[in-house]
Amino acid sequence: MNRTMILGVSIMAIFAIGTIATVPVSYAYDGLGSPTGPTLEEQLILAERKVQKAADNPATGSGTP
Repeated sequence: MNRTMILGVSIMAIFAIGTIATVPVSYAYDGLGSPTGPTLEEQLILAERKVQKAADNPATGSGTP
């Protein structure tokens, strides 16, 4: 009985951790296609700014070309 209970609680904990771990991922990638998220044009402008800033400050990058 105790072994079955421990196994059941362990499996529930694994599923709970897996579910909780996906929440930050969904927040990070929520946007395109969402009515409240940024538009594609806004994403492209931000990407262009990021590339320009990296080109202007090569010492701040990761070192990869």
